[in-house]
Amino acid sequence: MLRRIATDPEVEAHLACEGEFGLTRTDPIGSIALLAGVPVELVAGCNTGGTHYLCGPTGSDRIRPVLYPDSEGHASLIAESRAEALTLAIVLPSWHDALAGFRPPTLNADYLEDNPDQPRGP
Repeated sequence: MLRRIATDPEVEAHLACEGEFGLTRTDPIGSIALLAGVPVELVAGCNTGGTHYLCGPTGSDRIRPVLYPDSEGHASLIAESRAEALTLAIVLPSWHDALAGFRPPTLNADYLEDNPDQPRGP
């Protein structure tokens, strides 16, 4: 999907400017590492210095969540998949502003029970 977007300069430019999902902005401000060594793959950057990472092992049949660390040192899972992250960038390009100051709740017991491989954090 990302390769197809990269082959259409008009779509790529729109996503980079309006959606703040620039496929050529692949210079992160800093490096990141997830608990339990979960791999991350940088796929896009935004106008304000944040980056979009796919999380988890690679594979054409895998759906990987998207992590967005901003330039201020905060990070959130923003989408369950690449497609969902692109939808967010297209439909609500100002989503960064909507989440300003928002702190996601800690993982609850039900989620952890359903996802036993999820790192539980500190």
